[in-house]
Amino acid sequence: MAVLSTAAAQDLINLLELFPVSKIKDHWPKIKGHKEDVAKDVVATEKRTSIVEFVNRYFSCCKQHIYVFSHEKEIKKLPTAGTGTGERVLEKQEETEGSALFLYWAEFSAVLTEPYEDAKLKFLWPFRFEYTRSAAIVRLIVIEKSLSAHFGDRSYVAARKETDETVLINAMLKTVEAPLGKADLHKGIKKLWKDYSIDCVRVVYKDPYSTESTTMDEECGVREKKPQLYEVLLKSPLLNAKFKIKSKALSDASAFYTTPADGYLAFTRYTEHETDTDNVVREILKHNG
Repeated sequence: MAVLSTAAAQDLINLLELFPVSKIKDHWPKIKGHKEDVAKDVVATEKRTSIVEFVNRYFSCCKQHIYVFSHEKEIKKLPTAGTGTGERVLEKQEETEGSALFLYWAEFSAVLTEPYEDAKLKFLWPFRFEYTRSAAIVRLIVIEKSLSAHFGDRSYVAARKETDETVLINAMLKTVEAPLGKADLHKGIKKLWKDYSIDCVRVVYKDPYSTESTTMDEECGVREKKPQLYEVLLKSPLLNAKFKIKSKALSDASAFYTTPADGYLAFTRYTEHETDTDNVVREILKHNG
């Protein structure tokens, strides 16, 4: 499906607003103003290909969900969007690795009042697919929209995102033509923990007889304040956890969330540098083999 060519100017403005305004200004330093004004000026003056290149370059600075899959050196080509709501808009491929940027439509529904109306909105939703010799990584930018801005003075009583990210991911992965499985990230994450590059501040874990959870006060680290629990957790499956990043050499990002057995990571804040989230993912995978 042609997504980029059929997107309206407002769709592209909404797309740019998913990114930190500092990155928009870094990339187009001559444009001044608040985020919405800057985004409007970029869309009015820049080619769509330039906007795609910006999205690809600063993707890792955004709030994002990341899904990691394993494979046995069997990926030979980049996937297609795999659905009628998406398009591959940028790609790069070498002998043993490659990456592609996709744009999908994310659809939201809302119930408006005064007068009553069922309304629908859609927004451009960027995904990235990357693969190495042993891993495939799907990243998607988190869409957090204030829908009221799109309804003028009218109120709404309910709103929800109808597009399911897992459906889009599965549709994409079906076109890879290689067996993929969820990557278990326990080994890589615990190696960074042992190196004290990260420390856990919130965790749900499995012991031999029950499921336990711990939330540290003021987000103190488990290793720092509860060394005995730290030793237990190193040997336990982590069902889900939040890790604070302690090493600036690793990343300037503040923290990440993970469900290690599902190959899932999430960064819920913007980051300043293009490599901040990339480094975390790369180091986890480096030590995960």
